[in-house]
Amino acid sequence: MISRSVTGELSRIELIKRGHAASAAGALIGGVAALSFGPLAVLIGATGGALIGYSAELLHEDDAANVAKTTSRALDPGKAAVVAEIDEHGSTELAARMERVGGSVLRK
Repeated sequence: MISRSVTGELSRIELIKRGHAASAAGALIGGVAALSFGPLAVLIGATGGALIGYSAELLHEDDAANVAKTTSRALDPGKAAVVAEIDEHGSTELAARMERVGGSVLRK
């Protein structure tokens, strides 16, 4: 959540942070792909896969930080915004609920 006080100060609260699922998946895929080449190859494959997964996570975090920066610049004093990643099915329901309380949903 990002909010701007009436004096113009920004505050940011991060409630949920992603785990390391991409790193784990990359390590698993890399290790399994190298199984037929021996234990050292499995270790190298798993390490490489984990590094690739971790780099994907870092890219996603950078995208999220850019969205938060853009949102905070456009936020008027005394207002707040919730920045969330929601799948397409959930966005329709969220838009309807936000409309009922006077809010709006912006899609990237």
